[in-house]
Amino acid sequence: MTELRREAFGIGVVGYGRVASSWQVPVYLRSGLKVVAICDRAEEALRRAAVDWPAIRRYRSYDELLTDPAVQVVDLATRPPGRLPLISQAIDAGRHVLAQKPLAFATDGLAELCERAGRAGVVVAVNQNGRFAPAWRRATELLQDGVVGKIRAITHLYDTMLRWKPDIARHGTRQFLLFDYSNHWIDITGYWLRPDPVVAVQAMDYDTVRHRDGSVQQTMWISMETESGASAVIRGAAAGVSHAGHQFLIQGDAGTLRGRVDSADGEELEWDDGGFRKPIALQGEWFPDGFLASMCELLEAIDSRRPPVHSLSDNLRTVALVAAICASAQAGGRRVDPRSPAGWPSRA
Repeated sequence: MTELRREAFGIGVVGYGRVASSWQVPVYLRSGLKVVAICDRAEEALRRAAVDWPAIRRYRSYDELLTDPAVQVVDLATRPPGRLPLISQAIDAGRHVLAQKPLAFATDGLAELCERAGRAGVVVAVNQNGRFAPAWRRATELLQDGVVGKIRAITHLYDTMLRWKPDIARHGTRQFLLFDYSNHWIDITGYWLRPDPVVAVQAMDYDTVRHRDGSVQQTMWISMETESGASAVIRGAAAGVSHAGHQFLIQGDAGTLRGRVDSADGEELEWDDGGFRKPIALQGEWFPDGFLASMCELLEAIDSRRPPVHSLSDNLRTVALVAAICASAQAGGRRVDPRSPAGWPSRA
């Protein structure tokens, strides 16, 4: 995408919280994207936006932002509760959308939303920015080139220090680690396994550390089984101390890819064909480059009149996987078929 085309799309950011203020808006502007408006219901957030970006228009009303003729693309940096009605309003207003992940708690109504967007000529994408982390993105390209052959197994190990208060009103669920943070790992794993359908998932999450203020730190595991017999395991801890980043391994019948993302020492990727190990050159970091690439993929798709790789319709599969995984954990780790909504989770 040229600099001229980058400047051709006016972006309105809705929700000026930590991620939007620290990563999205700064990297958009540094890279030549045109952020023309910021919207937030909280006066404190708008005051912060006024200090950060005094030249950018500010709105408390989403309805007002949607009537701004300079806004062609809405970046919904809001939490899951209430997000689908915001997408619906943007479609009615003829605005393209990049919606934050996780998109929704279940697939209910998403197919209809896709159809409405298509009829309106509106492109809707989901900000699965992990797909654009340099090591994961390059791994995706190499998998498409067939370097590992047929995938047999995928393994992830992530570690971070993450503490939050279970708050259904704020997060929409008590299962924050599985539903929200692990969404990146679930999405990229399901994406790599395609077109082999995932036929069963299992998961558990644990309150590993309970703090006096009511906040928790969790660990969890997820397994996925496919129709062909390929499998995936995601093991995550939000209660450790490390700067090693998040490791991954993709094993196939012709080779292996191994690497790490979001590491303090830089992202890494290596191809192992059984005879030698070859490091793969990478540029950038997940934060902030994944956010920029996610928006640019949407803008390029609009410009080229094609679906983006992280389209709303594409994300239906990720929503189904996440819902089934949460249902499994709520049921003590039982096997759940993500192709059927029967037994999918409540928000408790």
